[in-house]
Amino acid sequence: MATAVEMLLQHGFPKGIVEALRADGIVELLDHQVEAVARFNLLGEEDLLVSLPTSCGKTLIGELAGVGAALQGSRAVFSVPLKALAHEKFRTFMKRYGAYGLRIKLATGEFSAHLDQVRRGDFDIAVMIHEKFLHTI
Repeated sequence: MATAVEMLLQHGFPKGIVEALRADGIVELLDHQVEAVARFNLLGEEDLLVSLPTSCGKTLIGELAGVGAALQGSRAVFSVPLKALAHEKFRTFMKRYGAYGLRIKLATGEFSAHLDQVRRGDFDIAVMIHEKFLHTI
């Protein structure tokens, strides 16, 4: 049973973030996503390990955790295996959250324009390929 994405408002996510998700076509959350947010307090201080089969909503849970951490003054790093995936995630995050004021940076093997900012910790969300992450952070 899906739940409207607006339920995020009741759990600390700002209206602008919820509107950005809706504008990008995310109008409902899957049961596991709702459970991560509501039952396991996704924005809380405790760590959360999510292990689910393919297509159960893990990626959005991780995204919400990272955005939530960034909104609370922490930084989030999304480490992905492929350059193309890094660029895709960067574009998605810029579209969804860039206008909201989150500083989103990209660092891959061939794209290093943001690398100094990432090294200094001058970002809210960084998207990096695994190799760049291992040699940077």
